[in-house]
Amino acid sequence: PISDAPLVLAADDEESVREVLRVALQLMGYRVLLAADGEEALAHYEQHKHSLRAAVLDVVMPGVDGLDVCRSVRERSEVAILFLSSRDDELDRILGLEMGADDYIVKPFQSEELAARLKVLLKYAEEQKELHQQIAAANATAIQALTTTSELGMAMSFMERSLTYNSIDEAAMGLLEVAETLALDCRLLVAMDD
Repeated sequence: PISDAPLVLAADDEESVREVLRVALQLMGYRVLLAADGEEALAHYEQHKHSLRAAVLDVVMPGVDGLDVCRSVRERSEVAILFLSSRDDELDRILGLEMGADDYIVKPFQSEELAARLKVLLKYAEEQKELHQQIAAANATAIQALTTTSELGMAMSFMERSLTYNSIDEAAMGLLEVAETLALDCRLLVAMDD
């Protein structure tokens, strides 16, 4: 269904470019949000930040420009960002990438190139998301393993020391120390044969 298609934000102050982007992106199978300036782009981002997969931004727009939109979005999200600009100077492209964009295409552009670059960016973004999830799961497993190992280590240490205790009192104190270290609430009942 179309509602499952990736959502892409396209922001450009030229209506004709917005229309070309809308048609091209829809033909590529994307759902499209259009913005005529940076403020509208940021409003769309805020409203759709959880479902937005990519943003295609013009650099030069009135008011809030594409660089500011990119910076603002990048501070809060790893959504794929592609600049589409008539500025073709190398310094402009470098600045765009340094502001957080993932790619930069110079106008005029071919829709096939836009499609190819967007496909790669979305694939990369999905791989990054999966990698972050795997890292989070690995960290949780490592913390659990360290906790378990630490608790097991304390129990093993007590078992080793218990062989050196000279009295029931020493053994009881050692057991209570381990219980306190592990934050266990316990009672010790010692029964001795006379």
